[in-house]
Amino acid sequence: MIGNGEDSLWAWQWNEELSVSEEQQLEELKELLAEALNPYVVAAIKKLWRNDVPSK
Repeated sequence: MIGNGEDSLWAWQWNEELSVSEEQQLEELKELLAEALNPYVVAAIKKLWRNDVPSK
């Protein structure tokens, strides 16, 4: 995710094209995530991504 709030840009890369149903589910998921993530969590995630910290 790049940006914050309503100006966020989600960047995903799929191995194959998504179906219409999957595209709709993805849009719903992005909306839920944008609403659930507060600015402090988003900042922490971005910092981890920038530093290439491996996840467990």
